[in-house]
Amino acid sequence: DKIHKSYFTEHSAVTYTPGKEVALQGVSSTDDSIIINTFKDVPLYIDEAEETQSYYDTMAEAVDSASYQLRDTIDQAVFAKVDDGTEFDDGDIGGTDGSAIVLTSANIIDLFSNARKALQTLNVVEAGDFCAVLTPSALAKIAQAATSQGFNFADAALNNGKVGNYMGFDLYMSNNLTSATYGGTANTYNCYIGKKKMIQLIMLATPRMKVVDSELKIGKAIHFWTGYGVGVWTRDKSRFLDAKINC
Repeated sequence: DKIHKSYFTEHSAVTYTPGKEVALQGVSSTDDSIIINTFKDVPLYIDEAEETQSYYDTMAEAVDSASYQLRDTIDQAVFAKVDDGTEFDDGDIGGTDGSAIVLTSANIIDLFSNARKALQTLNVVEAGDFCAVLTPSALAKIAQAATSQGFNFADAALNNGKVGNYMGFDLYMSNNLTSATYGGTANTYNCYIGKKKMIQLIMLATPRMKVVDSELKIGKAIHFWTGYGVGVWTRDKSRFLDAKINC
């Protein structure tokens, strides 16, 4: 129920003088772990008598709905961890420190150029894997501003939420980004900008369906369930930005 991934302390280069002793640096590690202790269940009951009167495939419809609910619940848990990243706000794009980035067509280029600068300052290696996960309204503003630059979201095929690429960042859309009041600005979203796959989702079990006959009823009890853990490894926290964006 716990995944461990220890990391070692950083060492430093020292000056060596031939023939002189140098102080040895100890090698030590710190335990990093993610706990897998979240279990989610979508419990259903299907009455066989009622099912026989239905034109629809009740079981198939119920399973599709349950599958979506589990997927959406896990998606929310993953994006709740964006807040673990390096904070990035209006002060980082030339505005006021401690204030939300109020996204407009005038500061969209500033957002992405300074996000790259912040990641480079954190020594994040770019290997064609920088991305941004934003709200639909933020992406709409980017699409409007980018049109004059020859970029068109409508030409980008949707693929797992991906809507295109802008200034070297793959753009993804999600309705599950968390929001709060930041610097006095309500509805400020925690948007992910940085290296891909820095939030870890560890599945204890793939979604499973258990079907049992119900006692004293002519029907079946259905449980569509899974277990998982979500976390961010300590060193990965500096590889993506928690961009405070209001739009």
